[in-house]
Amino acid sequence: MKHMKRLSRVALCLLPIVAIASCSSSTSPLTILSHDEGSQTLASLSSETRLAEINRERVASLSSEPVPSATGQRASSKFPNAVLIDQHGRQLKFYDDIVKDHPVCVNVFYTRCQGSCPGTTQKMRSLRHRLKDEFGSEMRFISLSLEPDVDTPKELQDYMTLFEIENDPALPEWLFLTGQPEDIESLRRAFGLYERDPELDRDKTQHAATLTFGNDRTNRWAALPVGSSMDDLVTTITRITGNTNRQRFGQTVLLSSLDSDVSELSTTCLSPTNSTKNKCRCQK
Repeated sequence: MKHMKRLSRVALCLLPIVAIASCSSSTSPLTILSHDEGSQTLASLSSETRLAEINRERVASLSSEPVPSATGQRASSKFPNAVLIDQHGRQLKFYDDIVKDHPVCVNVFYTRCQGSCPGTTQKMRSLRHRLKDEFGSEMRFISLSLEPDVDTPKELQDYMTLFEIENDPALPEWLFLTGQPEDIESLRRAFGLYERDPELDRDKTQHAATLTFGNDRTNRWAALPVGSSMDDLVTTITRITGNTNRQRFGQTVLLSSLDSDVSELSTTCLSPTNSTKNKCRCQK
């Protein structure tokens, strides 16, 4: 319940999240009991294979041209441009060096956390691999330490080793960041990750089960609880942060049935003017 209250507040600080419907998959039986059942199974497999081929063709038809950059004031203007330190000891300005013109996925954590942090880190590790083909190093993962006095670059590196997080240039870059406590606190509040009740807010574990993601260039931001299904996280993150229609809608198409019409997908979907009450009207 605490997480749901917090997520509601985060959503007010960001753009509306589109509800993405995920499709379920069925597994075919391992044993063929009769000729009729065998024929049905083969037909089902043939249909699934054909659907996969058609969906791959539909993804290929999506544009790989960058969508236009947002104009006017960006949501990221509220982010402090604080100087932080990453796991390699580099000093980086939060906006200028990390967020500016990039798709990002952000969470807060601390290395001594025994609550939601380990599960969140594992989920982000899986997401990083799922998003590799769509984004590569274009995407950045950002983990902000809520115990910057404890989490030195060496502690951050040890944490990465513990969770087997690779420094692979083919994967989205993952920055574990520490810095001055007041700077981390300002960033946490800028992302809406706080409780209005001071006593609850002092409990750091209350803030570590939400993923915030967005793209500064296109000015699109949203958040989801870490407990969301992997497919929902992938399709929503790609829709919000993608720089091209192929990035935005490729994963949705791959998980879709033939009932959905790729021609209806557009760059205006999820824009502030077309998103209302967690729904959006996609236009050609």
